[in-house]
Amino acid sequence: MLVVRDDNKAIREAVSLYWPSSKQQFCIFHLMQKGIKDRKKKQKIINNAKKLYEAETREEFYSQLTIFMSIYRQYKYHPAFKYLYSHVEESTQFYGIPNEFHLSAKTTNRLERIFKEIKRRHKAFGRFPNTKSCQRWVYALIKEGLIPQYRRIKSAQDY
Repeated sequence: MLVVRDDNKAIREAVSLYWPSSKQQFCIFHLMQKGIKDRKKKQKIINNAKKLYEAETREEFYSQLTIFMSIYRQYKYHPAFKYLYSHVEESTQFYGIPNEFHLSAKTTNRLERIFKEIKRRHKAFGRFPNTKSCQRWVYALIKEGLIPQYRRIKSAQDY
């Protein structure tokens, strides 16, 4: 099992406690945002760092990482890259699953967008008499394809 998460310590510990054999993927978006603080160069650096994670294999990633680090090591951004480099292993766990799932397994963004859409629809719908009815409602939204972002996420059952 692969669990995609941000840097929240409580989530990390809970996943380790309840699913000790699972792999934990650090959300690449959160890694970049937290690791790179320089506002002037941030977007350029993030764009270059994102290219690392477009590598098809873990070996290709590490090859590109070596080049990336040698380019930026000489600049004042070194502390930011120490942070990024210290989380490399956590941020490359998605290479252990089939390529079809890489896009949705790199970040929590799609999942966060799905939650946002469910919240938006819930406000329009109103209250639920109990938890089960709310769960059925969310299931129906997903099953009927009413949450567009969910339709793009492939599941293992599709293969």
